[in-house]
Amino acid sequence: VYLNANPDVQEKIATRQIPDGLCHFLRQGYQEILDEKRQYAVDVSMPKISAIIKNQIPKRGKHLCLFAHFDPQGLIDPYVIVYLETLKSLGCDIVFISEWVQKRELNKLKRLCFRVIQRSRGGLDFGSWYIALKHLKTNLNPYEFVILANDSAYFPVRPADQLFKTMKNRKFDFWGITESLQQGSTSNPYHIQSYFMGFSNQARKTR
Repeated sequence: VYLNANPDVQEKIATRQIPDGLCHFLRQGYQEILDEKRQYAVDVSMPKISAIIKNQIPKRGKHLCLFAHFDPQGLIDPYVIVYLETLKSLGCDIVFISEWVQKRELNKLKRLCFRVIQRSRGGLDFGSWYIALKHLKTNLNPYEFVILANDSAYFPVRPADQLFKTMKNRKFDFWGITESLQQGSTSNPYHIQSYFMGFSNQARKTR
């Protein structure tokens, strides 16, 4: 959808100025969208914020996690709570974004997430992360890593206490939990799965 809305990006890929659309989006497209100089998509409904809940949790973590959630019954399953608890224990301030959560379920998030954003449909997980960043307008510099995650996987499946320390020691600016060779729209199929991605302070400064 990003390429369909931005034929100039398609041209840069065709002339090998950039490898793919994600590269352009991360380097400059995202900021241009925020500055209203570029469209994210054409004929694709992007979400809008319907409600914001501010929980009384002080922001004191080393990392920021934007967590995209979806459940057709508006439930927060036990594995999601384990996921959030683990992120919290690893030093994450958490923003929870969902289309719909039942009112009684929201109590589960009070001790874990400093912000809960409920939104309209559209944009999938990337739409959730997009509106969270646009709403927060947070200075991200104090955070060592910004994590984009969703509830489509179980986490952790092994002890995760060294995860962020390992990524920092290896000096990775962009990383994920799973790499893939699934064939996509580009000639190079290698990519990082998008359900858990980390971006260092340095990566966020680089365009």
